[in-house]
Amino acid sequence: MRLYKRNLEVIIGESDGSAISITDLYIQIEIKKTLTSAPNEGTVTIYNLSDTTETLIKDKGVRIRVLGGYNGQSALLFDGDIRKVERNKQPPERMTVVTMGGNVYKITDAIANISYAGPISVKQVITDTISEFGLSYTGLELIPDSTLNDFSFTGRTADLYDQILTPLNLSWFEDSGFILFSIIGSSTETVALLNSTSGLIGSPAVTDEGIKAVSLLNANIRPGGRVKVESKLVTGIYKVTQLVYRGDNREGDFFTEFLGADSD
Repeated sequence: MRLYKRNLEVIIGESDGSAISITDLYIQIEIKKTLTSAPNEGTVTIYNLSDTTETLIKDKGVRIRVLGGYNGQSALLFDGDIRKVERNKQPPERMTVVTMGGNVYKITDAIANISYAGPISVKQVITDTISEFGLSYTGLELIPDSTLNDFSFTGRTADLYDQILTPLNLSWFEDSGFILFSIIGSSTETVALLNSTSGLIGSPAVTDEGIKAVSLLNANIRPGGRVKVESKLVTGIYKVTQLVYRGDNREGDFFTEFLGADSD
């Protein structure tokens, strides 16, 4: 597998023609994702950003996307909001450090106050509430035709989802602007084989839950997905439970580090 020229792109703003794209400066990233309803988070450090551009990204809540890949081909690594912007100086360099947060906070911080008379489907409760946040979703078809009777709830929307989905053996999490519903213990997708020729670095370490592995940066490794690993010491299919995308667009690390649980 030829993975020569690495590339990173930071896009700040909405997809309406007003967004700022940064590719030609020195960029470092560290992005953390998990298979839980906790917000994904990360930092982007951009070196020697102009005063004009930095001023445009100071606002908290502005959308930020990070893409990465090789040979001019990039895939989405993160889609969320800016939480904080800091400037650090280490002469002659000037660093702008952007702290990012995933969109799940729109659900974890929101309060739901709902009441239905008579029977209402769990799917309808989910779609009624999630439409308020402007988020896309996938996996809704996994929710069975289960109904609630004279249902009411006041509290965090995240707690609402836990309350009505857990008894159905379902879980939910957010990844890059999507809310994903999945069967507890199952995987949401299968990714390509990961071995020494496709990016695996060394041999994964065996843990009590599965493995801890490192590969060249690979946006196809995502929470909830499955990775087929082949190495001298470890071979098997594993469900990704948490990961870190870490690296820069010059000569340092350019890795995906992930934990994988045993998967059938």
